[in-house]
Amino acid sequence: MSVTTEDDYVDTNVAIECHRIGCWKAAKSGLTLVTVDKVIEECATGARRREGYVVIDAEAMKQDVQILTVSQQELADLRLRLAGQVNLDAGEENLLAKALSSKKPWRICSPDSALIRACWLLSHLDNVVSLEHLLQQIGFRLKTSLQRQYTKVWLSQKKTDLLLEVS
Repeated sequence: MSVTTEDDYVDTNVAIECHRIGCWKAAKSGLTLVTVDKVIEECATGARRREGYVVIDAEAMKQDVQILTVSQQELADLRLRLAGQVNLDAGEENLLAKALSSKKPWRICSPDSALIRACWLLSHLDNVVSLEHLLQQIGFRLKTSLQRQYTKVWLSQKKTDLLLEVS
């Protein structure tokens, strides 16, 4: 049962980090995890030959999260709103397009700089949260350190840079 009221949109990077540090089960139990078809596809087809590759059972993941399909209209609307100011990867683009069309409160969890910038440009910077924040919210105690880009400090610096127009 979820302890949050928002839908938590997660990208491929977050799914991989959750599996790497062993918090996926807690995250799926304590949060309302939402993603899109493209993210599931990316999780299933990652670069398996690279060192440190984290295997994700995409079929099992499909049972753990709400998977939404993004329409061409939703993608077109996002692209028009961004007007070429940000080049998003396919997974993040699909994820943000779907989040923006949601009628429910939402947050998006991703360490992707382009996605964070896109949220800033669209006045949704407050909707971006770190994985560390989400895990603290559900009371998960880390046994393995998060990579830096999943921490509250890292995201706070990114947001500050954007707000000060440093980046």
